[in-house]
Amino acid sequence: MDETRITQTETRPIDGATYPGLVTLGVASLQRTVEFYLQVIGLTDRPAGPDEAMLGPLHGEALVRLEPGAQPRARLTQSTGLYHMALLYPSRAALGAALLRLASSTYPIQGASDHGVSDAIYLADPEGNGIELYADRPKASWPRRGETLEMTLKPLDLEALMDEARAVGMEGRESVSELRMGHVHLHVAHLEPAVEFYRDGLGLNLIQRYAGQAAFLAAGDYHHHVGINTWAGVGAPQPPAASPGLRHFTLVLPSHGSLDSTLTQLRATGFPLRELDGVHQTQDPSGNRVNLVVSLPRDS
Repeated sequence: MDETRITQTETRPIDGATYPGLVTLGVASLQRTVEFYLQVIGLTDRPAGPDEAMLGPLHGEALVRLEPGAQPRARLTQSTGLYHMALLYPSRAALGAALLRLASSTYPIQGASDHGVSDAIYLADPEGNGIELYADRPKASWPRRGETLEMTLKPLDLEALMDEARAVGMEGRESVSELRMGHVHLHVAHLEPAVEFYRDGLGLNLIQRYAGQAAFLAAGDYHHHVGINTWAGVGAPQPPAASPGLRHFTLVLPSHGSLDSTLTQLRATGFPLRELDGVHQTQDPSGNRVNLVVSLPRDS
């Protein structure tokens, strides 16, 4: 590590109440992508600026911003950027209702897994942006090896998941009423520089490494708010600016004091930081941009 960078023992952890917020995506077809999030995922249109769309649950914060103008031909086969954004459901029954919704729409899923800490369904939007739909398991049941959390990869029983939704009559839009952004998982060019950024710069806790190819970090003791991997290839290039995909994602801090502390640490560690329209933005060594904002009062 560069000697000008502080060590992990000197790092001040980011406030444990920090959570992922709005994810902004560049898209080629705004109408088609909006229809997917409304009809297949069940999100609701939220107030938005001209020539963009904001989507989220009926109550609570917007989760996805779509910006038009992306050029499909600019997309690289393998690059840094979004692996998936993960929408967190409040219960297995709500996740089962989401699966029923997918089944009725005949929209294809790409996989499903029992991770020990959560149950997850994977798919992609019409522009190829990865999406995870998941529900957490009770924290007391999360698998550990000693003091270390150990997420797993096992098959998920999809029929049993849908049965949970049917058992409580949860088969409609109510399944997304408490939806929020659970985590963001990114492709990076090199793992260790990315770990240094998210751990030493932002102050996220390193929760787990996986096979020398991935790492999972979180505010507090959650299983992960940010995942990073080199599955697009070690040394993967950054996507062209016009490519569809991730523009930036948001970390929401609970107070101006916690934001100031994080900004001070980013400056001390030498990571890039700029202010755009009143929003503080940094980026990891692979070019993934992160907006840092303070939370607004939540809807009651």
